[in-house]
Amino acid sequence: ANTIRFKDLVIDKKGREVRINETKIELTKSEFDILLLLAENLNIVFSREKILDRIRADELELSDRIIDYQISGLRKKIKPYSEYIKTVRGIGYKFKT
Repeated sequence: ANTIRFKDLVIDKKGREVRINETKIELTKSEFDILLLLAENLNIVFSREKILDRIRADELELSDRIIDYQISGLRKKIKPYSEYIKTVRGIGYKFKT
């Protein structure tokens, strides 16, 4: 499927768009990639390092703390669905509805 839907949160994989109640949510490339990774892998915990490996451009050296920053921004943008992105203390993040 090209779309992932959780109630009124819709992730369009091909169009790289996220909508809540038909309103387009502006996400950065990294925020979209993180959301898609977590949403496609429900209840699977990803470490910051694993998320970074999946989303970064190979030539970039980034700190895994950038993931916390990206997750924080993502949660603000996708309210009221931000609680779906769960922090797993000491490990990383997962998507749980």
